[in-house]
Amino acid sequence: MRLLCVDTSSKEIGIGLFSGSKAISEEYITASRNYNSVLMPAIKRVLESAGLAPGDIDVFASTLGPGSFTGIRVGMAAMKGLAHAAGGYFAGATTLEILARQSFGKGPCWAVLDAGRGEVYAAFFDEKKEGAARPVKFILESVEKTAGRIKKGAAVTGLSRDAAGGNILRFNGSIRLISQEHISMAAFNDIITGRRMQDKRAVYSAAPVYIRASEAEESLKRKKNAAQKQAGVKRS
Repeated sequence: MRLLCVDTSSKEIGIGLFSGSKAISEEYITASRNYNSVLMPAIKRVLESAGLAPGDIDVFASTLGPGSFTGIRVGMAAMKGLAHAAGGYFAGATTLEILARQSFGKGPCWAVLDAGRGEVYAAFFDEKKEGAARPVKFILESVEKTAGRIKKGAAVTGLSRDAAGGNILRFNGSIRLISQEHISMAAFNDIITGRRMQDKRAVYSAAPVYIRASEAEESLKRKKNAAQKQAGVKRS
């Protein structure tokens, strides 16, 4: 089974091409959020370098979030489009799930990513209890509050280029910080190959994991609240 995996959840784009567990190509590109102009040419280059076409790929996988709203949408749209055109499967995994997978064998851990605004995306994973290391729930809250949740000596995994792990360490000096250089495409591939591909309708039904509402959604909510207040003033 050949898999093409991409991550577009941050300023770095990850692309991995695999045959089963064997990596054919794995690379990470600084995109500065120029996802549209970087992703598809990079995918084309990776496939051509391996002498493959989209029709040779069985599974097209994209990270589902949390992370950049625009990046997640671009990555999912690209991989869903390729899967549909090639008659392949679409699959996804969350960025936090992949980070946790990178720390397998080191015990239960918290996976964290910077969410801006003094907050972090976080989730607790226990590979022994949860098998595929899927969390019970995702958390979006302040760094300080998340740090207070984490037990003494617990492992926390995050990106070295991301402030989340270091910020939690400032509030909870007892944690064991495991820094990762990338959202690993090899770990992503491990997650997907461990699943049974059953339904190609995921091309249409798979949804992003944003956790936080988008700026557009928050703006719409503010406008609705303002309109309701204005209507209340007029009625009074």
